[in-house]
Amino acid sequence: MDNSEKISEDIVQLVRVFLIMRCRDSEGPRPPLLDPQYWILGFLKHGDLTMSELGNRLHRSKPNMTSIINGLIAEGKVRRLPDKSDRRIVRITITEAGKKFLFDNGKSIKESIKKNISTLNGDETAELRQSLERVSRIISKLSW
Repeated sequence: MDNSEKISEDIVQLVRVFLIMRCRDSEGPRPPLLDPQYWILGFLKHGDLTMSELGNRLHRSKPNMTSIINGLIAEGKVRRLPDKSDRRIVRITITEAGKKFLFDNGKSIKESIKKNISTLNGDETAELRQSLERVSRIISKLSW
């Protein structure tokens, strides 16, 4: 097995961790990896985007994106804005309610993770933290 195949398997394992945590704590938040609304709001936190840009980032069709965005608009988490330079383009921007949702959901996710890793001993927790720091440092070098 080559390195890229092993890396792929390890990343899939990380996704499984979120699913396991969700199964253990049915009252907890939906895993963010499965929630396109969470990702959309996360992208918009850094600035307005067009529907096409959001769709490309999530690998979703325009009709699917329209449905998701309409739901977010109905919940007051985003709104549509006309583009200043091209009136054919509509930009999507996050609202204060969307930012609050991200913040609250982020807190819930962190609490769920803390609860789930509480079974690890001190050495295991330290090793996990160091490993995740390394992974984050390496991933930050990737071009997205």
